[in-house]
Amino acid sequence: MKAKFLLPFVLALLFVSCGDEPNDVDYDYSPMGVYLFVTDADGNDLLNPETAGNILGNEITIKYRNEVYPLHLESKNPVLCSPLQKAPRRKYYLAMLYGAYLEKIERTGEYYICFGEIAGEERLDMEEVIVEWGDGTSDKITLYNLLEWKKKKPFFTRKSWLNDVLCYEGDAPGFVFNIIKD
Repeated sequence: MKAKFLLPFVLALLFVSCGDEPNDVDYDYSPMGVYLFVTDADGNDLLNPETAGNILGNEITIKYRNEVYPLHLESKNPVLCSPLQKAPRRKYYLAMLYGAYLEKIERTGEYYICFGEIAGEERLDMEEVIVEWGDGTSDKITLYNLLEWKKKKPFFTRKSWLNDVLCYEGDAPGFVFNIIKD
């Protein structure tokens, strides 16, 4: 008697669990970063310690969400996903806001300020990042990030502005700025 009830239950369970539809996919989003290249009008890298007149002696800070992050002259996160350097691919990566630090592209010798990480799936609605250069001047960066789902797939809309001028619109996980200081 028990077998009569058990067999239909097992068959029904197999029928329900074996479908043609693919399983849900877990997505892992790359963290976002803000990357600042700073030169003078002649193209000299003002973040290079060997450049005469560099700005590394200034107290450079970045203000983001009511917090102030000083520029660290040594990397705080050597594996930050950067559009400029190859980083190891990781699954289930948790973005952490390390702050602002100086990085060097080994193959070109260029220096840049890296600010991040910001979670790639985080909604940014005209979020301001203020760079104080330590000489009385500043630059305003504005970030927009929107994750939308279309046909069960993630699509990003990312935009960035430097001093209210649109600089980027696309879906790359990093915001790169070339800043010319007088």
